[in-house]
Parts: sequence; C-alpha cells; structure tokens
Amino acid sequence: VLNVKTLSLSGKKHVEIPVSRPVQITTQTDLDQVLEIHRNWIAEVLQPTQPLGAGRANLKGNDLRAFSFEGVDLRSANLESCDLRACSFIAANLSGCNLSHANLEGAILHKAKLRRSKLNGTNLTGVKAFGTDFRQIACEGTLWAGSELRDLICDETLPKKVRDSMNPAAPEAVQIQDATVEY
Repeated sequence: VLNVKTLSLSGKKHVEIPVSRPVQITTQTDLDQVLEIHRNWIAEVLQPTQPLGAGRANLKGNDLRAFSFEGVDLRSANLESCDLRACSFIAANLSGCNLSHANLEGAILHKAKLRRSKLNGTNLTGVKAFGTDFRQIACEGTLWAGSELRDLICDETLPKKVRDSMNPAAPEAVQIQDATVEY
C-alpha cells in the first residue's frame, strides 16, 4: 500500500515505497512465484491510480545458476551479489536492475535491456551480448574480459575501453581481452 505521510516540521509530503526483503530461491517454483509478484508490482507502478504494494523482486545474494531468465521482465529488481554464471537472459528486461557485484560470467545477454542498470563491480567476463541495450549504466570496477559484444545500443556510460574494442562494421563478434574499468 502506498503511504503518503506529512512531515510536521516542513509540511511537505513524501511517499514511502515498500521494499521486499531478500528471498531465498531454491526451486523453479520459488522463482516463478517471485517473478509473478514482481510482474504485479510492475503493473501497479505503471498504473499510478492503483495503490503500490510490496513486490519488487529482491533476489540479493542468491545462487541462480540453474535458472533461465529468457524473456523475463525484472525491471528495477535487486539482483545484487547474485551468482548468475552462464544464465540465459535472451530478450530479458533488466532495465534499472541492481546487478552490483553479481557474477554473470559466461551469461548470454542477446537483445537484453540493461538500460539504467547498476553494474558496479559486476563480473561480465565472457558474456555474449548481441543487440543489448547498455545505455545509462553505472559500471565502476566491472570486469569485461573475454566478452563478445556486437551491435550494442550504448552511450558514453559504457566504458571507452569497451566501446573502443567494438567494431560495429565487423560482422564477427569482438573479443575483449582485458578490460577492467576503474574510476
């Protein structure tokens, strides 16, 4: 439920948005339940006339290697410090996700949306990302070594080392040998 409170000193209103506690995922059924609750939360956010309840997916710290995320909508979810090695995120919407310190080594990110995502300290070693949206990302300390990147949608927030290693005119994927970005 969306709570609007009035501060007594200033008289200004502020909105409290409930945040879900981290949930431990051990089975596909567990994950499906979280995804359904998250879909409902997104619908509430997109329909501002409805009260906003808890439900944003908070999967912080989970080992999710055994699961497929193809086509899922996890906008604004918390996937901080998750083990997502070799997971498939084909056509997944991860816009606004917190993926800080997550391990996505060897993950497939084809046509995924990561716009406005937090990738600080994330391991993207060996990821395959073709046609992926990396605009407006935060990626301090992200590991990109061995990544295959092609036809990315990106802006200046994608590190220069990574952008410079891509050649959009080349039909083959670009292999990044060693690119850890420190600010």
